[in-house]
Amino acid sequence: MACMSNKLICKSIILILILFSEISFSQTNNKQDWTHYARLSGHGIGPKNITSTVEKAQEQGTLGIEFDNDITGRYDSFLDPGQKLNDIKKAAEAAHKIGNYAFIYMAGTECITGNADRSAHSIFKDHPDWVQRNIDGKPAVFSGGVAFWVSKGDEDVWISPYAKEWRKRYMEIVRQIAATGIDGIYIDVAYWMCSFEGWENSWASYDDYTVAAFKEKTGVDARKDFTPGDFNNPNFLKWVDFRIQTMTDFFKEVYENVKSVNPNCLVIPEISPSVDGDAVKCGADSYELQKYSDVITHEFFINTNTGAKRNTFDWLTYVSGVNTLRAYDESHATWLLSYSWDHEKNTNPEDAMKLLSCAQVMAGGNFWDAPGHSMAGSNDYSLRKEIFGWIKGNENLLYQQKKSINPVGVYFSPSTRNYFMDDYVKSYYGILHLLLNNHLEYQILTPRTLKDFSGSVLILPDTKIISENETDIVKQLYKRGVSLILTGETGYYDSDRKTKKENDILNFLGDNKNENRKYLYLPECPGKKYFDTHDTSLITGFYKQISKILPNLNTGYKITASFNVSTQPADLGDKDCIYITNLKGLKGFSSCIPVAEDRIKVEFEAPNVHDIYFIPYLGKKQKITAQIKSDAMDKSKNIISFTLPPVQFGGIVVVDK
Repeated sequence: MACMSNKLICKSIILILILFSEISFSQTNNKQDWTHYARLSGHGIGPKNITSTVEKAQEQGTLGIEFDNDITGRYDSFLDPGQKLNDIKKAAEAAHKIGNYAFIYMAGTECITGNADRSAHSIFKDHPDWVQRNIDGKPAVFSGGVAFWVSKGDEDVWISPYAKEWRKRYMEIVRQIAATGIDGIYIDVAYWMCSFEGWENSWASYDDYTVAAFKEKTGVDARKDFTPGDFNNPNFLKWVDFRIQTMTDFFKEVYENVKSVNPNCLVIPEISPSVDGDAVKCGADSYELQKYSDVITHEFFINTNTGAKRNTFDWLTYVSGVNTLRAYDESHATWLLSYSWDHEKNTNPEDAMKLLSCAQVMAGGNFWDAPGHSMAGSNDYSLRKEIFGWIKGNENLLYQQKKSINPVGVYFSPSTRNYFMDDYVKSYYGILHLLLNNHLEYQILTPRTLKDFSGSVLILPDTKIISENETDIVKQLYKRGVSLILTGETGYYDSDRKTKKENDILNFLGDNKNENRKYLYLPECPGKKYFDTHDTSLITGFYKQISKILPNLNTGYKITASFNVSTQPADLGDKDCIYITNLKGLKGFSSCIPVAEDRIKVEFEAPNVHDIYFIPYLGKKQKITAQIKSDAMDKSKNIISFTLPPVQFGGIVVVDK
């Protein structure tokens, strides 16, 4: 009996130890899923090249292999997907065999009929009612030359998501692909046509299906009750909202169909544009689609489609844009399909690749190398392998979960962007420029994350439209001790874009002054002014304007560097990191090598001495010697300072705690 009792006790102890070890592991292992560590590359696929393609991708260091196997975007396979489905299954098996992941490309609302000029059948010939149309009834049908992916003799059409027969078939194919065991379905260009020449301001589609759906939902006749582009007309604003909701609902249905068959299969929208007013025109809003995706691939541009064309100001805007996409994506990864070089004169592909990849990974994005304006291949395979190797070697510093330290919050307002478009985006980007130029840590907030802001200063940059719920959250933050900076016409308009009789936020702030919390109203909108003029005197001027409400930020890292160096600190738990991208002296269409920055100085307070390292981009870890002195006001604290060696492209400062 005693022996039996001892056995039970031993078993109980073992069970407790197992449970404890599992709990302990779950608490300490915060490694995220593979999408956060992805190193992406695109590849063509065919029955004969699957194995060799997977092996080549593995040798290059790819984690996450994209295959071009477009079923829905080609009319022949839309009708009969059998061969392509078989290839997808083989691709998934080949990738899984070597411990990698594979995802498959398919089009959204675009479909091409090859050699349609010599065929009695095409998608438009067979189904003219499916096709999107402009306000004059012209169908969104294009021929070879309209884009590099449309060959001579092809017919390229853009389909209304309200075409019921097409949508039913589309979802059937989505389920068939998910059933192959592929790791993800990558859906490109699920848009209202707004990109080809003559369609940029079409605000399509005015086909019968879409017009009927809009009439049923709102009672408004899209062909008669407003002029496309008239934001002063409330019926047009309904059209704006309807078009965005339509594409969001489309991806919701895709998501539900995929998960019903294979819960482990990822839904991966590719979206371009992402931040500015063109996102409103195309209707596919990255911020909204995050709810119905596992990871979004952002085909993100600033002014030009390749990095080698950008000047320093464009690059700083680009970095601000990537940080905005990271804010959209929240706990999801941020994949970035973008292009470094396309045979621009006076540049070379190697430097362009280094600059682009550095800017992306330092902002927390996942680098997708592609040449020119395509998805597959590389400008330099040996360099890509080196870049992927460096990223893998430092992936925990780049991609593990991070916390802001003591940031200035900057609010991104989708509703203001949707109704005031690029006018608002200039103000928003301009504020990010001014903070970045002054090396102030910032955190971008959205309607989903605003209530959780824990910093001490919040900026509402020309946030013209603020809902009642948003207003309540801002008031709560202010009462909690958060200081506020309002610029431009913040709070001037209601959710219907009508001017308010009273500005609720300004009235509230005026009635609730307190020495423990402050607010500053800058009606001249310094962000927009700086974005329009590039006047560098505004950088120091802005800091002086806001300095009286910034004292609480001094507990973080004080960074001294040139205006055109991006620095962002983050708390990784057992260490702090500062992510640096040097963008000095870039003129566009010339050298992609920034002017080396040799004056980056960092200072911070800490009770103990820390080990400090610098990892230059594509380089190896270097130990940094710091100077230490006691705080004159508080002897228990040390002021630690150090100067980095010259920085070419960028790098990571690591401060062990």
